[in-house]
Amino acid sequence: MLCLTSSAAFADEDDCGNFDSSDYGGIGPWDYHHPSSRVPTGEDPMGRIKRVENVHFQRQWEYVSPRVGSYKIANEVIYTLLVFPNHPRALWTLSRLEKLRGPLKNYASNPRVPKMTVECFFDRALRFRPNQSPTWMIYGMHLHSRGRLSDAREAYVTAKNLGEDSTQFHYNFGLLLVDTKELDLAEESARVAYSRGYQQPGLKDQLAKLGRKIDAAPKAGGAAATPQ
Repeated sequence: MLCLTSSAAFADEDDCGNFDSSDYGGIGPWDYHHPSSRVPTGEDPMGRIKRVENVHFQRQWEYVSPRVGSYKIANEVIYTLLVFPNHPRALWTLSRLEKLRGPLKNYASNPRVPKMTVECFFDRALRFRPNQSPTWMIYGMHLHSRGRLSDAREAYVTAKNLGEDSTQFHYNFGLLLVDTKELDLAEESARVAYSRGYQQPGLKDQLAKLGRKIDAAPKAGGAAATPQ
């Protein structure tokens, strides 16, 4: 059993399933972050990621479009996560879907994941590749969105210790640090994010309301980051 801390224990495969690909014709599980997942082959001319995303992870599902039913979004994204357990954007989509439309168990099911919760999909991702910083970052975002500030902070710190240094990380960690009232650290994260050209003003605005002005000029070529 993998644990973040004693206060945020993960489940195990009895609850959240193993990684047997036999039910899916031997497709996956594949590591989203491994270079081989992007390399075109004779079997996958566009690469494994594009092969799955083109059918099962379309933009309207990722954005939880109100025009698409919960069942459709959930089951397509769940398929993506069964093939790529550590797909960061799919994990974040499922987190947002549950928050916007209620528990997954109300509109999704899969025999490979007996306990149908977003926590189970993070459990699977972290059991699959426990030392990948993007997964810990997205888990921190998920926990923060549920008000679990202490657990979210630990997830972000774990991501940082594993080498996470993306613009997205600094922005979202900064938002958490505002909520935990660690304003000096929040300023540090904000300066990094905005110096790299991050466009969303939310963190800067929150700090300004607390008397902390962020005046970091974007570096040339800076751009906002999204989970990759």
